Amino acid sequence: MPVQCYIITSSSLVIPRFREICQKNNFPFDFEHIQLSDLAQIERTSSCLLCLDYRYIIEQKLNLEFLDGCKWILLTQEEFVHVDILEFPPLSTISLNESNVLIAERFKKIKSIIGSSKDINFRLNQLVFYDLSNKKVLVKPQEVLYIEADGDYSIIHCVKNESEELEHVTFSKNLKEMEIEFQNFGFYRIHRSFLANLNLATGIKGNSLLLKKDIVLPIARRRKKEVKHQMDAIMEKIH
Repeated sequence: MPVQCYIITSSSLVIPRFREICQKNNFPFDFEHIQLSDLAQIERTSSCLLCLDYRYIIEQKLNLEFLDGCKWILLTQEEFVHVDILEFPPLSTISLNESNVLIAERFKKIKSIIGSSKDINFRLNQLVFYDLSNKKVLVKPQEVLYIEADGDYSIIHCVKNESEELEHVTFSKNLKEMEIEFQNFGFYRIHRSFLANLNLATGIKGNSLLLKKDIVLPIARRRKKEVKHQMDAIMEKIH
């Protein structure tokens, strides 16, 4: 059974070289080059593998908490990388410049693990935060309506699918940090105090953004044009 391989890289050299390696090692991969923002839509199966380019991780300064519980391998063009600094270590690290003998040994390990469990526990559509009591909380961006600044903290306002009730949780990250965390999930800083999920917006009225649950948030005048542009882009993507 072919392994669905999702590759995240900004280099044009990584995919053809990795495809060549897989062919030489008789490893049946179906390749798909995706963006980080596409991960939430991935179908989660046991014959599925995420491949991350080391240089991309460094360039983008990625927070790798979304890899918690995920089957993934690290692709690198460097001779040596410090895998021990990664909180969620990969199944294997494959250097695209290694000898075929060494690579073959690494593929044996990967083959023994792929398909060994019923499901890959992708946390790719979840973010990990710690509340004020230092309790670990998994947040699904698609459930978050908006995030509100509260000094050096942020309050996440979300709706759980099961209850449909609005919940409010405070985290020890400021709004700028939250903006970075949610940047790939359709969120936009509409005001100095608010970060809104434009996927859940129902329209704009005057200088206000209308969200589901009858929520109305202020839009900074200088950001109104860009908010409209971002909402139009989301609608085009849907249709």
